[in-house]
Amino acid sequence: TIILDRSQQEMTLKKPRWFFRSTAEVYDFQDVTEIRVERDRTANRHQERCCRVHLVVSHSEGVPLTPNYIQYVQVYPLSEAYRYNQQQAQEIADRIRAFLKSD
Repeated sequence: TIILDRSQQEMTLKKPRWFFRSTAEVYDFQDVTEIRVERDRTANRHQERCCRVHLVVSHSEGVPLTPNYIQYVQVYPLSEAYRYNQQQAQEIADRIRAFLKSD
């Protein structure tokens, strides 16, 4: 589950765990570096709904320009269960981009 909170400028990702528990990770809107529409390679070639929307979050650890500085990204699928056609996926990605940019 992804919760976008405009007032706090934060995105909360809730991930299911064992025995009905979940974990929550909180990121600032500025940490979301990209919203991708990707074709699902596991989908059947003739299947109409073959695209997914992914959120890319950038992380860093350490002090920039030092040997211990690490910059990496994590890709979170918007939904594991749902697939969209290309137009639907692009519309969802555009709506999320507009929401993150609006005040």
